[in-house]
Amino acid sequence: MRWPLLALILAQAAAGAVCETRVHPVTKVEYRHPLTGFERTIEVIVEEPLGADGKLPAVVWMHGGAGGGTPESLEEWRGVTARGCYLSVTIGHAWPGPAQAEKLCEWMGRTFPDDCGEAKQGQVKLLNLARPFDLRATLDYLLREWAERIDPERIAVGGHSAGAGAALMAAGAARRYEERVETFADPRPRAFLAFSPQGPGSDGMFAGSFDGIDRPVLIGTGAGDTTGGEQAEDRVAVFDELTGPDQYLLYVDDESAPHGRFGLGLAKCASIGGPVADEDCDRVIGWLSTAALRFLDAYLRGSGEARTWLQEDGIGRETGGVVRVNAK
Repeated sequence: MRWPLLALILAQAAAGAVCETRVHPVTKVEYRHPLTGFERTIEVIVEEPLGADGKLPAVVWMHGGAGGGTPESLEEWRGVTARGCYLSVTIGHAWPGPAQAEKLCEWMGRTFPDDCGEAKQGQVKLLNLARPFDLRATLDYLLREWAERIDPERIAVGGHSAGAGAALMAAGAARRYEERVETFADPRPRAFLAFSPQGPGSDGMFAGSFDGIDRPVLIGTGAGDTTGGEQAEDRVAVFDELTGPDQYLLYVDDESAPHGRFGLGLAKCASIGGPVADEDCDRVIGWLSTAALRFLDAYLRGSGEARTWLQEDGIGRETGGVVRVNAK
């Protein structure tokens, strides 16, 4: 994405609050995974807004992908929120090593490796049992090492695809692992952004998975948001299960905006039917960025104007209904 355009998006979305940023070096975070007893190492990157004094609201982003990734995997979303003057963090969810993978398979009640694969990337979605604890360790690290810059009462968690499912788990969603149904909620984040989440009936989510979520949530999807047999309506079903208040569905009624567009990643300009002109691609990214920042401004900065914009579908008026926000 071209940063001059992004600065313009942020200026519109955050009412003039645009920050220059500093991307800090990759940091390794180690913790003991509670389900295996083994040490696990992940990598995080902090992008710090400059020129903003005092403690800042913060956003932690979790990428998708069944086989793992790096802390650069969601750098575009990290940049959007950092330039909106939120201290922003990305986590690299590394694929578990063989010994840890075996323990996770045993925890699920599978035999290893006969019906749990050989712990190869993408073979079994073991990262569904890693992301929630990676997030806990990252929050522990941030609240310890960045205590002078982070307001612990103003933290949000966002994610795309499998990372969106993990964000909703942190919010209180229940998930089925073979015969187990588990909830790995974290009480510390105040708000959650879930772009392209798994719906009921997909990847361990089920009808009723999302009943326990009572904190502010923004679900993002659209007509072209399909992957792995999952359709946009499956993701909309997540919003349908939420009971409110302060929970929203952002819907892009444009089939040229594919699944990857909602992660703002390298796939952002690859449409279903072929290349998309840069201005069309940037327009969708602008809509997503604007809505995310309005949501964060409403629930981490207490902006009444941003909350009204969400609840009264301000983006629907601005886009002629191509993009709309439904509120609970």
